[in-house]
Amino acid sequence: MDTPHPQETIRHRGREAEMDKDLAPLILELWRAGWWTTNSCQEHPPTGMVWVEFERPMFALGFLDAVVPFNPETGSLWSRVESWTFEMIEPASGPRGTRHGSEGMWQYHIRLSVLFPPSDLSLVTKRMQERKRV
Repeated sequence: MDTPHPQETIRHRGREAEMDKDLAPLILELWRAGWWTTNSCQEHPPTGMVWVEFERPMFALGFLDAVVPFNPETGSLWSRVESWTFEMIEPASGPRGTRHGSEGMWQYHIRLSVLFPPSDLSLVTKRMQERKRV
């Protein structure tokens, strides 16, 4: 893999991936929570933000609920989340999906990305590590 960042391999429940070393602890905690990811970068070009692409939108929502609890105080992560970016991933060739049955029913697969400042990475990782595991 061609990347400007040092890599580390993580493994969980039969999955294995190389990823940016600074991001590996967070991604491993996401996987332990059952929130699978498909892409990530500790400094996503051209944004310079931490980038995590979730396999399913509900995984991104679980992540946000876990790491960004309500706290309206100035300077809290909750008050800063408006500086984060959220993107729905749409493939260039059209919707990804699987065709089912003769009627042409499709089951769509939508991915959601969360981008946040690198300065929030240690707190986000800590909150995932302290999260009660189900």
